[in-house]
Amino acid sequence: MDEFSETRAVERSVVVVSLATVASRVGGLLRDIVIFALLGLSTWSGLFLFAFTVPNLFRRLLGEGALTSAMVPLFSEAWERHSPREAFIFLNRLLSRLSAVLLGSIGLFSGIFLLGANFLGPHWRRALGLSLLLTPYLLFSCLSAAVSGALNVLGSFGLPALTALFLNVAMVIAGIFALVFCPSDGMLATAVLCLGVLGGGAIQFVFPCYLLHRRGWKFRWDWGRNALLLRLWNLFVPAVLGAAMVQINLTLSRLLAFGLTDTGMATLYLSNRLVELPLGIFAVAILSVTFPGLSRFAAAGELHSFATGYRRAHWSLLMLTVPASIGLLFLGRPILSVLFAWGNYSAADLARTVPVLAVASVGIPFFAAIALAIRTFHAHQDMGTPLRVAVLGIAANLLLTLLLVRRLGAAGIAAANVLAAIFQWILLRKKLPKLLGHSPFPCRKFWSLCAANGFLVLFLASIAQFFRTPSTPRLDSLLHLAVAILPSICGYAAILRFLDFGEVGLFFAFLRPFRKRMR
Repeated sequence: MDEFSETRAVERSVVVVSLATVASRVGGLLRDIVIFALLGLSTWSGLFLFAFTVPNLFRRLLGEGALTSAMVPLFSEAWERHSPREAFIFLNRLLSRLSAVLLGSIGLFSGIFLLGANFLGPHWRRALGLSLLLTPYLLFSCLSAAVSGALNVLGSFGLPALTALFLNVAMVIAGIFALVFCPSDGMLATAVLCLGVLGGGAIQFVFPCYLLHRRGWKFRWDWGRNALLLRLWNLFVPAVLGAAMVQINLTLSRLLAFGLTDTGMATLYLSNRLVELPLGIFAVAILSVTFPGLSRFAAAGELHSFATGYRRAHWSLLMLTVPASIGLLFLGRPILSVLFAWGNYSAADLARTVPVLAVASVGIPFFAAIALAIRTFHAHQDMGTPLRVAVLGIAANLLLTLLLVRRLGAAGIAAANVLAAIFQWILLRKKLPKLLGHSPFPCRKFWSLCAANGFLVLFLASIAQFFRTPSTPRLDSLLHLAVAILPSICGYAAILRFLDFGEVGLFFAFLRPFRKRMR
């Protein structure tokens, strides 16, 4: 396959994953709208979000991050160098052991809670009790992530990316049920939401298993050993420790926000959700498509193709995440007003969230660049470098959080996360030339991006001047977004196209299916 054909194939795969991810993220937004309309920025919303943090911690440690990064290169190697049968045997042995670890973790957590519940205050006891109720979700989500990773290696990207939509739909249905039948009972409404999480998690696991079964896989309990499992362990331990640094970092930030005020954690969560929207649509899509290819190039020793794939992904991420950051910075208030100013979410809640979102949005390009750099090291089966950098990153984040949280509150926690991400990206960037080799700095690409994003800043800032004193907040916010979003996207894309920015083809790839239908 020549470079042009390969680029087109990558573009198509990224578009498929992005569209599937858009559907999931829209479902996530609807889910959050229902949650905050039901609970507002209240004690109960903070309790529910805290409870969801514990299974998410395990999911990211054992599922989507470390395990997938360690498993995908080895599954790909077994499939390419041996046979599909060997690859599926490897997957079954992995799933058998992962199930045992997760069930043991759930039992351990349950025992610790039952023994220590009497030593906790009522606020923390409720939070950990809800966390215990949600622990089965971590079993579903971690196993689902492993199966979806195998589907990605086999070239199936869109349908696995839709699995998160099932969770969101289940939670939306549960939230609407609570809005109708128990809108004023915070405890009962929170319990209904937890049941929605469990139901959605179960569907989230069954669907990718069905898809992989159609590709010839059959699950069997298999406790046998082979060389791939030993290599997986050697890759997984540093990766999970590196992921643990990041996730412990985030968990401590959320715990600080949870203990700060009754609404601190909910405010930080809502800001992070909007930051994760462009990361999920663009960064996750690009990484999902790029990582299996990088793993294949690294395994085959094709270093030139490896470096080319990384650089294409790097500039594509910058092209998409920098304007997303600028957009949230200037349009954060109207977006929050349109999406969340319903039900129990008040104007005071909006005013508390806007500055936190503004600070958090600055980190979007750095979070995406860190994720790509980590996957690049993992593709070379180097788990140690990201781990060492993550240790330094968590130390920086904790220090910055302690310095800023008293003065700035939740916005200080967001600022510490962003500054620590910048520090972590700088450290990783210094290590990358060992894998990629040295190449001239692409000045033309850099200045093209600067020109396009400079236009974006000037345009959005000038539009914001007309909407400084809204008389009808939601209608005004809708008008603000309608006037700002489409012209800014068109102008940004046109400038990049005029300046012949190579990766802009990915941007226009989103429009090809619609243009074909119109012909």
